[in-house]
Amino acid sequence: MNKNENKITLAKLPANLRYLIVFFLMSLSLGVALGLVYVFTTTHFSTGGIENNYGGEKTITSPSDSLEPNNQQYYAKTAKELLMTTHNHILSLSMIFFALSLLAFFTESISPWIKKIIIFEPFVSIWLTFLGMWGVRFVDPTFKYLIFFSSILLYGLFFITMVILFYELIFLPIVRKNR
Repeated sequence: MNKNENKITLAKLPANLRYLIVFFLMSLSLGVALGLVYVFTTTHFSTGGIENNYGGEKTITSPSDSLEPNNQQYYAKTAKELLMTTHNHILSLSMIFFALSLLAFFTESISPWIKKIIIFEPFVSIWLTFLGMWGVRFVDPTFKYLIFFSSILLYGLFFITMVILFYELIFLPIVRKNR
């Protein structure tokens, strides 16, 4: 008997369980995509936007400095606001990536070292991203680069992992069935 015959993989799960996971992943993807839309509206995916959003705009001294009705003003986040943001996001992102990592553990189409990166790296990016937010606000604006690059890595791995999981849950069983 082949030692891999009894190994649990996503493609070998019963169809209804695979469909349940697919619908969960679709909902999760929608939620993350909406979160990224929010990030775009607050930072425009730029390092300057990150600095303004967490450290505040250095040129604004009072709310009356801008008379433009559509001009959004950024004030430095308070420690209380950062605590709430950090607390909520670290908890929710940790649960999201725990679920994805757990599912990725049962993949079979990727090499073991890529699997380890997909499973463990997002947690490091979570820590670095939120460390960077505190750094921008209280240490130095150059921490915006830490946020920028760790977030690119975090969300890049999120979408790469999703593609791998959808492949293993939807297409790999079809390919195997047609052999």
